[in-house]
Amino acid sequence: MKANIIGKILVGAACLISLFNVCDYVKAAATTKTISLPSASGVNTYTSVNRNSDYSYIRVRLNSLYPTVGGTDSYTYVICGVYTTGLTDISKASCTVSETSASYVNVHIKEGYLTTNPVNLSLKHVYVSNTKVLSANITIEDMR
Repeated sequence: MKANIIGKILVGAACLISLFNVCDYVKAAATTKTISLPSASGVNTYTSVNRNSDYSYIRVRLNSLYPTVGGTDSYTYVICGVYTTGLTDISKASCTVSETSASYVNVHIKEGYLTTNPVNLSLKHVYVSNTKVLSANITIEDMR
């Protein structure tokens, strides 16, 4: 009977530990940031991203893009790339990320840089007639 109680306690403890591990995984899987983009078209703005894997891409979703101080919101996309902390371009190609899509975009990393951590995610807009500072709210998902 004593062994039966100890067995139940051990099973309960194992279940509790598993639950904490799943909660930690979900919490750390995605990061949401709001980044200020300058009014000048084509200027990169960088945000640091800690990677927890050696996957060949980072997944990015643009939740919203809007003028920081108000005005007409006619902005819908940004261009993303991946750079080292020394600002060497390590993306295979820049990607367009649109706020009209609910899907993530994979920003692929060049071979030889897959273990680079942290990296800088670059964002820029290409609205030539823009005169406003824009805010981009993005979610970055690190594959595990």
